Amino acid sequence: SFVLLDTTESRFKCYSMLTGALLWTSDSFSDAVWATTWTVYYSATNDNENLYVIFSDGTMRAYSLADGHEVWRSEPIPSTEYPNNAVPYVIGVVLVDGKLYGYAGYSQSYQINPVPRFAMTVCIDATNDDTLFTLNGGVRPVAAANGYVIVTGVFDAKVYCIGKGKTATSVNIQND
Repeated sequence: SFVLLDTTESRFKCYSMLTGALLWTSDSFSDAVWATTWTVYYSATNDNENLYVIFSDGTMRAYSLADGHEVWRSEPIPSTEYPNNAVPYVIGVVLVDGKLYGYAGYSQSYQINPVPRFAMTVCIDATNDDTLFTLNGGVRPVAAANGYVIVTGVFDAKVYCIGKGKTATSVNIQND
């Protein structure tokens, strides 16, 4: 099956790759700010159970791939520095180890002046929409492998790798 965005209805539609038949239609997300411009950004990933989508209204949402219903919707991060009083998700979402990493803030090609302070990667638990942490500084997730996430700096053009790192430290001392 494959999922398409219907910008007229602000819904996702899933079709069978074998027959072309419509399998399901999601609930409308027309309540999201700029809902019909969602296609401007690469903003979705999946885990064979859910389609995870970031929205410019500051929410991340999970839609069931079985029937298209909304499984959960995260809470937006409030900010008076953005037009809709929430930090918008705009570009990039990566799924690794049951965690979703999305970039919240404006994209590097569209900035407001002055640049808002709240440009960040947000990490959300894919099972229940809990925000696990935010990483300020305008870094955007672009890839993941082996439990690590590669992020690029929107403002400094650097590439960073974030992950759990070492979980143990050993110290050897000599008894003189």
